[in-house]
Amino acid sequence: DDEYSNQFENKFINQQAELNVRKNEERYSYVVGFNAQPTYTESLGGMRDIKRSVVNYSPSAQFDYRFSEMSNIRIRYRGNTNQPSISQLQPVLDNSNPLYVPIGNPDLLPEFNNRFNVEYSNTKRETFRSLRLRLDGNYTIDKIVNKVWYEEGGIQKSMPVN
Repeated sequence: DDEYSNQFENKFINQQAELNVRKNEERYSYVVGFNAQPTYTESLGGMRDIKRSVVNYSPSAQFDYRFSEMSNIRIRYRGNTNQPSISQLQPVLDNSNPLYVPIGNPDLLPEFNNRFNVEYSNTKRETFRSLRLRLDGNYTIDKIVNKVWYEEGGIQKSMPVN
């Protein structure tokens, strides 16, 4: 049955190259970086072949500042990408559970995740007091989530979408 057949030969090649520049001074230091991730995905299986070649670019940065020997702040940013898996891309119905039928989506885009972090630390040795504050943020572009819907007979279907 062509609609439910799933015989594919899969290749997934992911490489990464990163370049960082660092500067250290008495009170501060910083790192600025750039990351390139060439990715090749191939899934061959008859009329539903998927071939995708993508180069993802991700920046990164970190800044540290020392107010004193016992007080500092660190600010970090990191971007990264996540490629869809082969099973998320293959447009083949999986009817192993007839009440829940997932199907892949060959039009998925990679996710791009932005992570931001600020951390402040202050310690007083004389009083054994320590204060640490942290703020984290995360924002994803083209997040891969499952779209779910119900069809006649109570059959639940799902498909990954951006």
